[in-house]
Amino acid sequence: MKPFLTLLLLALGSQASAQTLPSHVDILKTVYGPGFDAALIDGVRNCPADPGPEHDRCMALPSARAGLRILKEIKIAEGLEFRVYALTEIEPRDTCHACAPSLGMAVFVWRANHWQIESERPDASDLGTFGAPAHAELIRIGPHLHGFLLTLAALGQGFEETEASLIAPAGQSVDEIWSGPLHQLLEGDEADGVAKQDIPDMDASIHFESLNNSDHDQIVVVRRGRGYDPLVGDRTVRPMNRTEIYRFKDGKYQLYKKFESRSESTIAVKPSH
Repeated sequence: MKPFLTLLLLALGSQASAQTLPSHVDILKTVYGPGFDAALIDGVRNCPADPGPEHDRCMALPSARAGLRILKEIKIAEGLEFRVYALTEIEPRDTCHACAPSLGMAVFVWRANHWQIESERPDASDLGTFGAPAHAELIRIGPHLHGFLLTLAALGQGFEETEASLIAPAGQSVDEIWSGPLHQLLEGDEADGVAKQDIPDMDASIHFESLNNSDHDQIVVVRRGRGYDPLVGDRTVRPMNRTEIYRFKDGKYQLYKKFESRSESTIAVKPSH
């Protein structure tokens, strides 16, 4: 190994070991404002007494005892810098089928020997059900960029569906930059008497591929089966045996190409990397 590279790796390793992750209180204050204090971690809302933006923001919580918590706090190296990606949650007041938490996200970067906030948003997503949040996985979406891939499996009236949503930094804020179904299946009594070609039965895999001279990787989605086509947007069951390629443009991932396939065999949903 070249001496310069060795010294650089040793310096980065020393820098990483010296970093203490942002505290949960600091993360919550960053996402939800200084009117929120440590008591909120235990589910107690303590709003500022004086009227103003922070008071209004605090009072807008869904209940008087809206619990806040950190779902994910992950430190990762991106190029020569270290970042912390945090996912937060405001728990809903109920656990009904349609009750979902509000998910916030924050990104910190280590500079000048301390953590600095780069991006944050208190209401980045509301994907969830029965009071619980969607499953979240931090994934690479570019050479120096990561995001949370949220997936939610839900069942209602015999219809199974897994929905995916990608939230990522967008300047100083956070946006949903891609979404789509990964699984659809109608079964049980609801499928009785329905022609096979009209029964949703679709699985999809999703992965990311590097692009030269691009800050964002491209998304590759492979679908097999039939179901409600997200590219059409209606409730007609159609064959979906194709590969979709999405590229980042104007703040979102947009369809770049699609390739049809004659194969109707189903595939297993693969985890993202």
